[in-house]
Amino acid sequence: MKKLLLSASVICLSVGLSAQTYFSEDFNSAPEPAFPAGFTTEDLDGDGNEWETTSGWGTYDPFTTAGIIASSRSWNGAALTPDNFMTFGPIDLTSASGTVVLQWNCGSMQAGWYEEEYSVYIGTASSSTGLIPTGAIHNEILSAPEIMFNRSVDISAHIGSSVYIGFRHHNTVDMNMIGVDDIVVKTLSPADIELTSISTPTVATTGAMASITGVVTNTGGNPITAFDLTWDDGSGPQTENITASIASGATYNFTHGTQLSVASSIEYALSICATVPSDGDASNNCLNHSVSGLAFTPSKHVVIEEGTGTWCGWCPRGAVAMDALINDASRPNFIGIAVHNGDPMTVSAYDAGVDLSGYPGMNVNRKLLGEGVSTTAMENLYDQEVVVPTIANVSVTGTYDGTGAISIDVSANFATQVSSEYRLAAVLVENGVTGTSSGYNQANYYAGGGSGAMGGYESLPDPVPAAQMVYDHVGRVLYGGYTGQAGSITVPTTASSTQSYNFTGTVGSFNASNLSVVGMLINSTTGEIMNANEGPLGFVGIPENDVVEFFNVYPNPATTNATLAFDLNTSSIANINIVNAMGQTIYNQSVAGSNSLQGVTINTANMANGMYFVNLTVEGKVVTKKLSINK
Repeated sequence: MKKLLLSASVICLSVGLSAQTYFSEDFNSAPEPAFPAGFTTEDLDGDGNEWETTSGWGTYDPFTTAGIIASSRSWNGAALTPDNFMTFGPIDLTSASGTVVLQWNCGSMQAGWYEEEYSVYIGTASSSTGLIPTGAIHNEILSAPEIMFNRSVDISAHIGSSVYIGFRHHNTVDMNMIGVDDIVVKTLSPADIELTSISTPTVATTGAMASITGVVTNTGGNPITAFDLTWDDGSGPQTENITASIASGATYNFTHGTQLSVASSIEYALSICATVPSDGDASNNCLNHSVSGLAFTPSKHVVIEEGTGTWCGWCPRGAVAMDALINDASRPNFIGIAVHNGDPMTVSAYDAGVDLSGYPGMNVNRKLLGEGVSTTAMENLYDQEVVVPTIANVSVTGTYDGTGAISIDVSANFATQVSSEYRLAAVLVENGVTGTSSGYNQANYYAGGGSGAMGGYESLPDPVPAAQMVYDHVGRVLYGGYTGQAGSITVPTTASSTQSYNFTGTVGSFNASNLSVVGMLINSTTGEIMNANEGPLGFVGIPENDVVEFFNVYPNPATTNATLAFDLNTSSIANINIVNAMGQTIYNQSVAGSNSLQGVTINTANMANGMYFVNLTVEGKVVTKKLSINK
């Protein structure tokens, strides 16, 4: 199933005193799928699909604030070959002067299905039959997915006329969907520079120098040969006159000659401005940006939430990819959570929060959204994100008292001062999930091998019967909600300070032995997971019981060997189970126990450094000890 996702962020096209706007449309004034007054659509290929207005595209960055957009499909459950025409006007340019431009935003879909082609026409005719013969004033095949492209075309040649403009989606087969938004016809101010974006890192090691970098756009009618770039962190402005040749509508990547000295583990609040003489619109000259100095370098973890469902025939690909990364020792900070949709394992709030429009799909740290799923894609995106600096370490401890109660402590140890809102959250994750109803049958398009090898699924039927399926990494419960617990972090924080929050719940119908907990630190403004960690649900806090009189693990920490010593008050079989920090069972042995002290030696030489939980189960009763490996 292909994703149905695309929109374009609204760009505020502010008009200065010397500019005039003749037409502006963001499509938010009419209920979808209707168009505002003045628009007509034509289905030139006769397939029943036309331009329409639509919203509900989800939270896919950077398409988060578009509202309603105009869209046309090249896939709608099956391949389409669209020739769809959208016309609007008349636009009165009879008294216009100066440089008149047509501007719009456009974008397309995810990797693999984004190469939508479209053309733009202008003339005095009000339909495709009169506009197409005039020739396109713009044609392109979109070159990247999930990116909002800002386009501008000089239409000054049409001053003195009343014109119509047409957008044609054509010459495309079996992609997905194109979106167009924020169409404006206006006179450009002769001089106007926009500070479009800042690329300066948001965190830096204390003692480092941070370069002030970004992009400016010439939104005026005349070329720019030089501009002033100023930044100020509150200690005084740093101004540089930058010589550049920037044509109307072109962009320029800048670097200020003076760097920010990140001397302390505080948050540096920067105001950055670009200006030119006689600027026609001062409202687009400045952006704010912050750089946080780090007292230490946190260990970055990468959370991949993979959308899946038992109804989804391509979704075994996601399960195979998650297992590959979990077992990849070269990527130790991977955290995988399967978020189910439309099957018995669905958690409605989680499914709605992840907000995928196609399956399998995945969100990476809730920053890279709606990505295509494969082992290679997960590896590449993990490698990309794990090196991005962050502001805090996260730790999580989950405990189960044996009566059904769960207690989860999530902590953030901040490496810098933070003044904006962050939240803590937790997710309960279960491995080894099975079921007997037909809802646990897994659709499997890899059956028979025609679609290639897929971790053994090519040798299984379609669907795979529930009796043969075991589902791992299943997201079961959200603690703090999808966006995190409001008020769980008190700001401003100070560098090296730690804040914690306790979540409580119950095991319910889940298998406590197969549960782990994921703790998260979430930026409440962007929704991004800044850092996370995962730990097992430990059976701690359970007192020595009437079966187990004594249980200890030593040496602790251990290096090459650890001894498990225990004494029972009866003769019974004792099961020894060791679980690592990922919730995986790495050791399991059953021994005959008695009412005399016994010892079992465990080889720990091949165990990675870290915390483990050693569970001793006798007659259904469990006692747990923590074991630290430190070689």
